[in-house]
Amino acid sequence: MKVFGELLRSSRAEAGLSADDLAVRAGTSRAAIADYEAGRKSPRVDTAERIMNALGMTLTAVRVPRRPARAAVFDRDDSYRLTFLQSSPEDARKRAYELLPEIIEASCAVEDIALDWGQVTALADGITIGGDPLRIWRATEIARSARTAIKGSGARVRVPLRTVAGDTLIEEDPAESPGARQLEFLVNAIGAGADTVLTLHRTSTSLMQDGLPWLSVEYGAIPDFQKAIVATKRTGDGTHLIRILVDSAERAHI
Repeated sequence: MKVFGELLRSSRAEAGLSADDLAVRAGTSRAAIADYEAGRKSPRVDTAERIMNALGMTLTAVRVPRRPARAAVFDRDDSYRLTFLQSSPEDARKRAYELLPEIIEASCAVEDIALDWGQVTALADGITIGGDPLRIWRATEIARSARTAIKGSGARVRVPLRTVAGDTLIEEDPAESPGARQLEFLVNAIGAGADTVLTLHRTSTSLMQDGLPWLSVEYGAIPDFQKAIVATKRTGDGTHLIRILVDSAERAHI
């Protein structure tokens, strides 16, 4: 149940719960939670269901094929360029908090959700805004995802990147160097049909844990980025998409 342990750690961190808090909510012990997260023991199905319910999630079983770890296509020199922007995880997280309004604005603009600066800063502060229900719901989801990603980058235990897109399980390659493994995962996930913006946020969580910068596209580059997303989904080639993100990260670092 290694996968369950990783999911449990990341979900508990996102929920802001201590192991003691979760144990009380799930009707089990703190020691059991620690064993499950470390992969030393596997919970019974009913126990796992109680734990996930306590986290506001539903336990379900799926059978999906695994995509080859090195299926991504992109210029690997771009991952090397990221290493020149490396700092400490704490500094990377601090910088992401400083850029949070710009991150939210760009993420929403990628999906053609136009917001004024007051709405952007309100979302960055976790304040509800008004407007078209569907668009505001999505903007709120994007903002919550960005805030959660930055907070999650402070977790002491690094959870490997993994997602299910369509009927395919996408995982990072642990043999890759920091930067390369996250960019490879990002291209594979988007190419398989994963939610682009939310996957970018999850990828940035992992990058920041390695002291690398959050990846967000510059506002003026959004039309090209939207075309790059389509190309990645159609062909699996994320070269242009990654180039835009790394270029933006370099300019934001200046």
